[in-house]
Amino acid sequence: MEYEIIEKGPMQIVGISTRTTNENNQAQRDIYRLLERFHTSGVIQEIPNKKTADIICLYTDYESDFTAPYTYIAGFSALPTETLPKGLVSAHVPASRYALFHLSGKYPDILIQAWLWVWQSELERTYTGDFEVYPKEFHPVSNPVFDLYVSIK
Repeated sequence: MEYEIIEKGPMQIVGISTRTTNENNQAQRDIYRLLERFHTSGVIQEIPNKKTADIICLYTDYESDFTAPYTYIAGFSALPTETLPKGLVSAHVPASRYALFHLSGKYPDILIQAWLWVWQSELERTYTGDFEVYPKEFHPVSNPVFDLYVSIK
């Protein structure tokens, strides 16, 4: 799978979260439920100080690596704020080096294929925060084009 190496500065993500694990496909179920809530509950309008309209899905707070529990946040890059509406969380993503994958194809199959490739790859991951960026124009059927950033050494 092709990727490029880039450097990216820090960012703040604000959204809703769930704690999950890849064990027994639990993450697929938890992430699906979280994204359904994200898109249908009005939470998108509650997120303050959005920097862009791109949705960010962040994998963070890994206990060790991809085989252990982690936190998944669906939200937006936002300016820091002192208070958040109830139910929202904020996460800091440090500046890092990333393997950047430009993905397009049948969704979510292409995303699953990319993660399977990453898990089996020789990438030296840092687990400081991996994320997907879904541009405003993204649509899972008519425009399944998005990026995956995997933090590396």
